[in-house]
Amino acid sequence: GWPAFVDEQLPAISLADVMEEIQENSSLWLKEGTVVDWKGDVHPNGPFTDAQAPVEVGSFDGGGWGRRIYANMVPATKASDWGQGGRTHMVAQMRKGVWWARRLSAREVTKLFAHPKVHLHLAGDDDQRVRELGNSGPARMVRPWALGVERFLRPPVPWCPDTLDEIVSTDTV
Repeated sequence: GWPAFVDEQLPAISLADVMEEIQENSSLWLKEGTVVDWKGDVHPNGPFTDAQAPVEVGSFDGGGWGRRIYANMVPATKASDWGQGGRTHMVAQMRKGVWWARRLSAREVTKLFAHPKVHLHLAGDDDQRVRELGNSGPARMVRPWALGVERFLRPPVPWCPDTLDEIVSTDTV
């Protein structure tokens, strides 16, 4: 079977933990005049039962891939940049006292992928940085499984003996 998961006990993060206030004139906002179909039974500010689960709170242009709006978390980032969401999915945020949809900024996406023990080497250009993270798994999700594989493959003895008496003592012989 697959090696065991290694629990690092990191606090869970949600979309609200990484989202920042975005300027009114930012190109991250969904285009003015786009009709959004907000789901009546789900509201972007909760309540949610699973802090990590993406919750689809709305859609636009008929819904479907690239036209869904999420709260709590996003299902992924994208390497492709088609659609209004660009390289991220659309997320809900309060603007002018009502809910609006927007893309995530490169800084927010980088926060989703951040991990205290993993150093990311990313491009300086925002679009390139998000492209590099697109279609990959955040370290918080991947690292516990990678640690399990590392632990499984770790040699039973952390050193290599040079002579036989390092394995079997002279007294034992």
